[in-house]
Amino acid sequence: MTGVFYYANSDLMLQVKYSQETNTLLYSSHRKISDHERKIIENHIPANVAVESRLATFYYLGINYKLTQIFGLLSFIQPFESDVTISDKSIEHLISANKELVSQLDCQN
Repeated sequence: MTGVFYYANSDLMLQVKYSQETNTLLYSSHRKISDHERKIIENHIPANVAVESRLATFYYLGINYKLTQIFGLLSFIQPFESDVTISDKSIEHLISANKELVSQLDCQN
């Protein structure tokens, strides 16, 4: 199972992979994370990724440059955010784009 998470309060994007066979959670970020952020992440991820992952071993893989590129694109459009009204159709499009991104990241790794 793989997921991409965005923490708005920390302006942080993560890619998380859970392996049921080895009971490990591998995660990487678009930028370096602090020890405080790591504690928050490692408490949040098991509760939101998979029930079985609550006892998983965590491995931080460092900076994921693919995420850095994607985050750069998102921050480019951020100033225009206040002028945009988000519709249900837009939300559906964002969800499908996120699923496509996750599958692309899985194929490349």
